[in-house]
Amino acid sequence: MVGSEQSVSAPVYAEPAAGQPEAVKEPAGHTGATRAFQQEAASAYQQVKAAGAGVAERVAGAGSLRDMMVRDVFWRRAWIASFIVAIIVLVAGWHWWNAIVHVWPAAGRLHQAG
Repeated sequence: MVGSEQSVSAPVYAEPAAGQPEAVKEPAGHTGATRAFQQEAASAYQQVKAAGAGVAERVAGAGSLRDMMVRDVFWRRAWIASFIVAIIVLVAGWHWWNAIVHVWPAAGRLHQAG
């Protein structure tokens, strides 16, 4: 806008909490939301960490990789997983075909006859 003045105000910061370093300041009005988010993130991290520990224990309890690869169950699950991934790739390619052709024009000539 020509002729109008725009003023830019500096962000308002809350006072640091007791024991909090002066360099760490949170914008005013966001202190409760930030703390709630940090608590939820810590809780989610603990859940993922516990689940990962359970998987690590199961893998360690199964023995070596060579022992797992000898079992028929391992290969059955590997084939199922690879089949599912292949289906997902085919569906994603079909769904985003126009975007693929837009990025890589030569892909548009792959399905043309002649």
